[in-house]
Amino acid sequence: ATLVGTAGGDALTFYGDNFGPGEDAVTLGGVACTVVSWTHNEVVVSTPAGQGAGLAAVVTVVDQAASEAVAYRPPIIASVDPPSLSLANTGGQITITGSDFGLNPVITLPLDADRAVATSAVSHDHSTIVLNVGAGQGRNDLTINVGGQVAVEPYAYAAPVVAAVSPDEAAT
Repeated sequence: ATLVGTAGGDALTFYGDNFGPGEDAVTLGGVACTVVSWTHNEVVVSTPAGQGAGLAAVVTVVDQAASEAVAYRPPIIASVDPPSLSLANTGGQITITGSDFGLNPVITLPLDADRAVATSAVSHDHSTIVLNVGAGQGRNDLTINVGGQVAVEPYAYAAPVVAAVSPDEAAT
């Protein structure tokens, strides 16, 4: 499968025949690509920013088209700051770094099968997400869904700490 980056700007080359002498149109998932070069048997384009898998890359010559399936690369989580076990149970802000976070990533931090921690993106681009994370507890899976492609990173809130126990001595 052909994979391209979500930030766009990757060269995508189509090999074949009957592309004709002039530049017509190429789209990826319905979004226009920038034509870099066009010959009778080879078309090179620069990809647009996007996300998803199994998208049609369509070369159109006059009123005829040929297509091939292309996918944007799935997201990859390289690191989370503060690291796992550092975030207080009251929540806070975390920064996720990696690649191919796409145009509209959906970020979740489930507590269990029925509940999730409240999250809201402060900012994001294709390699960094700054996220406000609500109160939570325990070990969770930080999940980034980009156009149906998912990256998962285990993430845990700080463990509980017992500072003291009272009473010092139990009654007998």
